[in-house]
Amino acid sequence: MSLLYMRRKRLSEGHTNSVIALSFNPSGNYLASAGLDGRLCIWLWSSSASRPRHVVKGTAGFISLAWINDAALVAGRTDGVMITFSISTETICATGFNVHYYPLECITVAGNLVATGAHSQLSVWELSTGLYPFDRCDLIRQLNAPPTNGTNRHKPIVVTSIHWARGFKDCESALLVAYMDHGVMVIDTRSGLPLQTLSTMPSVGFASLSQDKRWVVTSNLSTGFDIYNMGSMSCYRSITAEDTAKTNTLRPPALFAHHGRVLVGATSAGKVGLWDWNAEKPLHDLPHHGKPSIISLADHYERSSDTFFLATGTHGLGKATYVQVWQTQTINNARSATRSRGQRRRSSKSSKAFSLLCPMIIGAILSVVGWMMVPSFYSKFL
Repeated sequence: MSLLYMRRKRLSEGHTNSVIALSFNPSGNYLASAGLDGRLCIWLWSSSASRPRHVVKGTAGFISLAWINDAALVAGRTDGVMITFSISTETICATGFNVHYYPLECITVAGNLVATGAHSQLSVWELSTGLYPFDRCDLIRQLNAPPTNGTNRHKPIVVTSIHWARGFKDCESALLVAYMDHGVMVIDTRSGLPLQTLSTMPSVGFASLSQDKRWVVTSNLSTGFDIYNMGSMSCYRSITAEDTAKTNTLRPPALFAHHGRVLVGATSAGKVGLWDWNAEKPLHDLPHHGKPSIISLADHYERSSDTFFLATGTHGLGKATYVQVWQTQTINNARSATRSRGQRRRSSKSSKAFSLLCPMIIGAILSVVGWMMVPSFYSKFL
């Protein structure tokens, strides 16, 4: 891999608590961030503005989100409420629905269908437009609990991730569901029947699906990340991540980037690691200022410039947090940028040194000139 991620922009004027979820809209001009502080921020991140374009403030924390299209998204809150947002440059219109009794931690969108996961509850909804865009929501199906075995029978059922997997085994209503202690399933949401099941696996804190629907990566809360083949549900690779156990209570996120060739995952505090997972080769880390824990990730590919972007969200209960946007550069450009920063630092140091020496030099010159003028001054009195 000949690409490196460099810092593009830091978005620090939006949240005062953990940034739980991030997502670029399909065209990539908007970045949405959901926070435990009850704020949903919409950023025009590529502009010069340091503040979000829109901020929605609520009485409960926002903990999940997904874009419906370029100008509409849906978000979940800690009180089980789902809210749809219609966004324009100047305004934002919101409609709320009470859909769960538990915090709505997982949400995924495919067309006008929305799947939601809250603790043990798993539901599929259909959005429609009435007076305002996506202001109607109808329940399509509540999905059954996963099967249990001797090792997880007495453990609570907790949904940790959901993703539409349309086209899996020629099923256009397939949904990938990851559970904390009950494995990973692919479910036909029309019939409610399982299409694929893998129940014997480590605890899953987070799961993400590749764009081609062939691979799924899970954060296993102990050693790092496991990559499974969707067809056979067999483990293809295991990636050991540094100090994963230190952040296991935060469910470290992971995703596939670079058209599925690179695994991006949160590791030890303040770092995000990148791996060429097929070769089982680490690429490089993304260090963060202040070394916070990273609990949310998002990616976007800009086809016109052939550039990849990442966004990382930080954790911090009761304190200011931020979103960092990264973009790829070729190694040569990255080295040039590094050299330029080094030259600017050296130039700055030279300027400071000169500014300190300049008064000393001028003072010395004036002192010499003053002593040379003393004889001519006294000669007038002789």
